[in-house]
Amino acid sequence: MPLTAYKTGYSVKRVKRVVARLRDKGIQLLQRHATQRRPATYRIAWSKATPKEPYVPPKEPDWYGPGEDKMSPQPSGVTQMSPEPSSKEEERGS
Repeated sequence: MPLTAYKTGYSVKRVKRVVARLRDKGIQLLQRHATQRRPATYRIAWSKATPKEPYVPPKEPDWYGPGEDKMSPQPSGVTQMSPEPSSKEEERGS
């Protein structure tokens, strides 16, 4: 359970509570008991789980015009800068 806690960002105690609830509701089912050489195997009974509504991403705000860069909109007539340094910057760097 520590690995599940790490991957989900929950505490180990929280993961144990969630797993216990899934077991109580009959969603997590024991498929094979643990042995000295192999951990227990579980399966999920999806038919007993409550389905969620499909995810719908949030709508983008309306204040952006078509084709505008959402991170840094530029006024019209502005020329993009070249990634190459100018000759003056090269002289300063050497």
